[in-house]
Amino acid sequence: MRKLALKVNVSVIRPQSVDPHCGKAGAGFLFCAGQIKMIDRREVWQEPGQVIDIAGWDIHQDYEVFPVGARAKSLRVSPDPAPFDFCLARHRYLFKEAIKSAKNPNQPRYPDQYWAEVIAFRVGRLMGLTLPPVFVAIDSLSDEPGTVNEWFLGYNDENDERFFPGGDYMQRRIPDFDREKGKRHNLFTIIKLSRVLERGGWLSHDWRLYWGLGLCFDALIGNTDRHQENWGLIWTEGNPTARFAPYFDNGTSLGHELQPEKMQRMVHDPNEFVAFLTLRRRERLLQALEN
Repeated sequence: MRKLALKVNVSVIRPQSVDPHCGKAGAGFLFCAGQIKMIDRREVWQEPGQVIDIAGWDIHQDYEVFPVGARAKSLRVSPDPAPFDFCLARHRYLFKEAIKSAKNPNQPRYPDQYWAEVIAFRVGRLMGLTLPPVFVAIDSLSDEPGTVNEWFLGYNDENDERFFPGGDYMQRRIPDFDREKGKRHNLFTIIKLSRVLERGGWLSHDWRLYWGLGLCFDALIGNTDRHQENWGLIWTEGNPTARFAPYFDNGTSLGHELQPEKMQRMVHDPNEFVAFLTLRRRERLLQALEN
């Protein structure tokens, strides 16, 4: 009876179908405070002259164009041997371009956004957090700059783990949840989910530490994009346990949308800087009230 009850409870929490952008998992990273010991990717470092050219990289068979997010993405597979020591041979990397202008699709709307992704990765590592490595890259065939973000699944040949994004859980726990707009995405539901996982003995690490550090990180870098698709759980099959995924997709931060002229005015005019911060706060407050 106990085994049957376990299966029923897990089915309530864990989605039964793998999300289209899920993949194999294996080992991952050395989680903060050493609670989850996996492959250690903390010491990776890209030198200024080591820009990755993904022009010759194979496109992953499942995703030529990655379906989630505003920025153009493609899932690539690094060659063997890898171009640099900090890359993993035959591993998956997500190549992310800058968001294009709606008026001129050939021009980036936020040309510096990929730098925000790289800097956010470095800041998170200085905090001792678990983040997938992010490297500066270019597609020389299209002359398109961007980043390659290391896939946090598939570090070995095991296939007993699956990733499920937060949107799967929001849909299951919130009636009529609009996954496209995510207006009812909220921390209270995440906390309830985390407590259920903890009580059931399925969560393999401290969710309070994970979300506490994650929210501090997002506040520090000014991340405005921790929506329901930018967090999730990695489940181990067979002996069902779960852990929250590394903090990924952190590029909508650090004032990436500010043009150089605006940034210079804010540096020299404290009032303009304060206005920028309080405007964002008011927008978030109004959104919370609407939800």
